[in-house]
Amino acid sequence: MAIKDKYKRPQRVPGWIHIILFLFLGISFVETAIGYASVVGTVIAYILSAAVTALLYLLTLDIGRRIIRGQSLFGVVFIFFIFSLITYAGNFNAFYTQFNKSTIFRQELTLHKVELNELQSQTITAVSHIIAPEVELENNVKKLVGQLEAQVLDPQRPGFGQRAKQLIQEISKTLGQPLTELSTSNYRVALEGYKNQIQKILDTRKEDGNYRYAINLANRVKVETDAQVKRIDALLQSGLESRIREEGYGVIQQSVDVYNKLRNDVNIYVNNEELFNLKPAVFASEEIGKMNYAFASAFNDYLFIAILLSVLAFLIDWVAALYLIFIFRGNVNSQTDEDHQAQIRSRRGRTSLD
Repeated sequence: MAIKDKYKRPQRVPGWIHIILFLFLGISFVETAIGYASVVGTVIAYILSAAVTALLYLLTLDIGRRIIRGQSLFGVVFIFFIFSLITYAGNFNAFYTQFNKSTIFRQELTLHKVELNELQSQTITAVSHIIAPEVELENNVKKLVGQLEAQVLDPQRPGFGQRAKQLIQEISKTLGQPLTELSTSNYRVALEGYKNQIQKILDTRKEDGNYRYAINLANRVKVETDAQVKRIDALLQSGLESRIREEGYGVIQQSVDVYNKLRNDVNIYVNNEELFNLKPAVFASEEIGKMNYAFASAFNDYLFIAILLSVLAFLIDWVAALYLIFIFRGNVNSQTDEDHQAQIRSRRGRTSLD
C-alpha cells in the first residue's frame, strides 16, 4: 500500500496553477484590452479581452485534465494557440506603446526640431536672394552718399563743387528718380537735406509690397520656428519620461502644423524649387497605439525590442500551459511508469509467498 500511495497518479492539476493563471492572465487581460482599445473601442476591447482570457484559462485547465487522463493534447493546444494569437497582438501593441512611447516621441521631436531649423535657414536664404537687388541698390546709394558727404565736408574744398554735383546725379540715377534741387549756400544744411531726401526714397522703396512682405515673412518664420524649437527643447530637456509621454503628442502635432503652414507660405511666395525645396512635415507617430503602427515600427526600427516583446507577449499566456505540457506531463508519465513497476514487484512478491 505504501508503494502504491507513493506512485499514485495525480487526479487534478496542481492548485498553485490557478494562482499563476490569475496572475499572468490577469495582466494579459488588461494589456490585451489596452492593445485593442484603439481598434474596437475601450468597452468592446475589455469585453473581448475578458472572453479570450477566460477561454485561455479554461483551455489551460483542460490541458491539465487531458494530461492526467492520458488523452491527446493536439486539438486543445491548437485551439489554445489560435486564441493566444488574439491576446498576443493586443499584448504586443500595449507593451510596445507603453515601453517605447517616450523614445518614439523623443526621436520625432528631435526630427521636427531639425526640420524647423532647416525651414528657417532656407527661408532666410531664399528671401535674401529675392531682395538682393534692392539690398545691393541701397548699399550702392549709401556708398555714394558717403562719398558725397566726404566731398562736401572736405576741409580743403568744402561745399558742392563739380564732383559733389556729379555724385548727386549718380545717386538720383541709381534711385531711379530725381532729387529735389536744394540751395547750397549753406552746404551743411544742403547736405542734410539731400541725405534726408535719399533716406526717404529708400524707406519708400522698402515699403513696396513685395519687399515688405518678404522681410515680414522671413521675420515671421524666424519668430515662430524659434518659439516652437524652444517648446521642443523645454520638453526634451525636462528629463521626465512621463511628461514626454503625456505632452509629446501635442507638441509634435503643433510642430508639424507650424512647419507646414510656414513652409506653404514661403513656398507660395518664393515659387522657385532651386531656392526653396522643402517637403511637408509628417506626424510619423500619429498612429502610435494602433496595432499596425506598433508592429511596423517595432520590427522595422527596433527589431531586438520587437523580438523580446514578442516572447513576453506569448509567454504571459503560455507560461502555465507550457509548465503543464513539458513538466507536469513528464511527472505524470514518470509516476505512471514507476507505479506500473511497483505493481509488478508487488505481484511477484505475493506469488513467491504463495
